[in-house]
Amino acid sequence: MTEGKRLIIVLPSMMMIVVLLCTIFEGSLATSSVVFSLSGNAYPKGAYFVDIRIGNQAKPFELHVDTGSSLTWVKCVAPFESSTQPQEGLYKPPKQSIVQCQDPLCAAVQGKKYDCENPTDRCDYVFKYDDDSLAYGYLVKDHFHLRLFNGHATRAPLVFGCGYKQTGDFDGAGIFGLSRGSLGFLSQMHSQGLTQEVIGHCFNSRGGGFLYIGDDLVNPLEVSWTPITSTSNHGQDYGSEPVELLFDGSSTQVRGLQFVFDSGSGLSYLNQQPYQDTLDLISDALEGTPLIRTQPMTIFSICWKHNQNAIRSFDDVNNYFKSLTLNFTNVPNVKLNLPVQDYLTLVGGNVCLAILDCGPEDVENPNIIGGKRY
Repeated sequence: MTEGKRLIIVLPSMMMIVVLLCTIFEGSLATSSVVFSLSGNAYPKGAYFVDIRIGNQAKPFELHVDTGSSLTWVKCVAPFESSTQPQEGLYKPPKQSIVQCQDPLCAAVQGKKYDCENPTDRCDYVFKYDDDSLAYGYLVKDHFHLRLFNGHATRAPLVFGCGYKQTGDFDGAGIFGLSRGSLGFLSQMHSQGLTQEVIGHCFNSRGGGFLYIGDDLVNPLEVSWTPITSTSNHGQDYGSEPVELLFDGSSTQVRGLQFVFDSGSGLSYLNQQPYQDTLDLISDALEGTPLIRTQPMTIFSICWKHNQNAIRSFDDVNNYFKSLTLNFTNVPNVKLNLPVQDYLTLVGGNVCLAILDCGPEDVENPNIIGGKRY
C-alpha cells in the first residue's frame, strides 16, 4: 500500500465512498471538517448538487458535485457585458478578484505554457468534458462561506472559475470540482490548514445525501482500505487497483478491471467486453424467471419487464437478480458489494440495467463508478 494514498470503501445503509489522500497531520495544527447536504439523484436528474455561498453577500450557488473536475467554476457575468445586463443567478466577481496569468495556479489550469501575452493578464481557461460540452472562463479568487464541523464559521479565500460561457448541458450554477489537482476545492482547503485531505460522499437511495471534506466522520476501525491510483486526467482522478467482478459471490471471468470513481457521472460504465460478459451473467441467471427483455427505456438499452405485472419496486425483482461485488484483488478481504438497487433502476414499470456500455472505442477511462445509489 502506498503511504498516504488510500481509498476507503465502507458499506452502511447508504452508499458511501471515502477517499483519503494524505497522511494525517502530526502536531498541533487544528483542522476540522465541512459537511454539505446534497440534492439530486442519479436518475432522472443525473447529478448531485451542493449549495455553496460565495462573495461578500454570501450568495448561494447550486453546484454539480464532480470528483472528475479539477476546477470549481460558477456561471458568471461575461467580462464584456455591462453592469446593466440582467445578472440574476449569476456570479459577478469583484475587480480585485481576478487571478493574473503569472500566478502559479494559472499553470495548473492552462498547463506548462502560459497562454497570455502579458504576465498581468487574467488567467483564461477552456475545459472540454467527456460529452464534448465546453466551459469558458477565467480564474478569480473570492471568499467561500463555510460552517466547520467544530462549530466555527470561516470565509475561506479560494481560487475558482468565473464561467462566462458554456456549450452543452450544464445543470445548476456550475461545477464543484473535487479532483486531486492543486485547484480542486479539497486541495485548497487542505493547503490553508482548514481540513485534512479527506473526501467522502454518502448517497441516499431516495435521492440526496451528504458530502464531507475532512476526517471528523471517518472511523478507521469501521472501514476497509485499498490503495488508489491516478490512471488518467493528468494524475488527478481517483482510480482503483485491479478489481475482479463477483456474481452472486462467485468468481467470474471479468477481472483485472481498473475503475475511476467519478461523482460527476450519474451512471456507471464498463468497457465493451466486460460489459457484455456481465450482461451474459445476468441474462443467464434470469432464464426461467417471469422477467423477459423488453424495449430500451430512455437512455437505458437493456431492460426487463414482468410477464404479468408492472414492476413497482425492487422488492418485485430481488428474488431474480443476483448481487454484483467488486473484489479488490491486491488487498485481502476488501470488497464493495452492489446489491440489486445499486446496478438497476426502475423506469416506467420495468427494470433496467443502470450500467452502460462505453463502446468499443479506446477511451481513457472505460470503467467508471458513478456517483449514485439507485
